[in-house]
Amino acid sequence: MKKRIKGLEYNTETARQIANISEYSKRDYCHFEETLYRKRTGEFFIYGSGNAESKYGKAFEDSFTSGEGIKPLSFDEAKKWYKTILDDPSTSYYGFTEKQYKELFSTAGSSEKTVLSLSISKKAKKALLDMATKEGKSQSEVVENLILGQINS
Repeated sequence: MKKRIKGLEYNTETARQIANISEYSKRDYCHFEETLYRKRTGEFFIYGSGNAESKYGKAFEDSFTSGEGIKPLSFDEAKKWYKTILDDPSTSYYGFTEKQYKELFSTAGSSEKTVLSLSISKKAKKALLDMATKEGKSQSEVVENLILGQINS
């Protein structure tokens, strides 16, 4: 499913599937499934589908029918959704692990490096180069310090 919400595109074909849940029997009118996705740009979203009496059910004339939808999630909302499922023994889920939870949502203490490709204006690139030269640091160190300084302030 592909949907544009507030100018941003969410596409289940191109995003990475993280984990999914299934509630109730597929024959139950309340049955629904939800899948947590992460876009390559980092945003999280839920794709959900369900039967007529599920939270994804849609009004149709004077009754209800099955439906589907996409809901964007903030980092904190995705973290809460994942943890709630992980901690609920009654939920039927696939792909949820404590290790993956820590990898996805841990923000402290990681010093492992990763390659990042960005597109910035020529003016910003020159400013970055000037900052790096002035501070005697690499451009990567300047960018990391700017980002971590924002998080810690």
